[in-house]
Amino acid sequence: MKKYLLLPGIVFLFAACSKSNNTPDPLTPESQIPIAGKSWVFTVEASATRYTFIRTNLNNMFRKDVDKTYSLYELSKDDNCEFYVSETQAENGDKCVTIQLAKNKNRWCFAGPSTNLQEMHMGISNSGSITIAPSDDYKFYLHRQPSVNGIITAVFESVTHPGYYMSASPPGFNYAANQMTFTKEISPEKATGWQCRTASQ
Repeated sequence: MKKYLLLPGIVFLFAACSKSNNTPDPLTPESQIPIAGKSWVFTVEASATRYTFIRTNLNNMFRKDVDKTYSLYELSKDDNCEFYVSETQAENGDKCVTIQLAKNKNRWCFAGPSTNLQEMHMGISNSGSITIAPSDDYKFYLHRQPSVNGIITAVFESVTHPGYYMSASPPGFNYAANQMTFTKEISPEKATGWQCRTASQ
């Protein structure tokens, strides 16, 4: 009887091995979905009913809260809150990413000292290129984190200021309370984990 069960097993194994590598696996966990090459709305949990999301006025970067019931698709149309992440290399050859405004890829996000040189802030500036970042100030190490409620989550660390991570923390009293900051942390696990959501979510 066992020899008759062998043939179906061989056929199944052959079919499995013949599966095209280009066919997406519907069971792929969120941790395997690439972040680079896609546009995202970055959020953190503000409360049980609200998100904090990242936005720009085209000249600076800010945090803002919104009800979770509000459509992210509508939010991305109404506000400058959808950002394109692409893979690149730092000047030393390290693998990293850039963050651009999806609506206008001439706008690149960067990390740099505050005007009083006492904090690290996140800013955005215009560039003549949509493919080449102005400098390493505009590049970030990407640290994948466990998903949050099935949502891809990542930590972003400044390339030129190692140990400083994109944060949901407010700045000092000299600045607008919703100014985007980078905070010094001992490890990526201690930093803000940003949920990467598509505008359709």
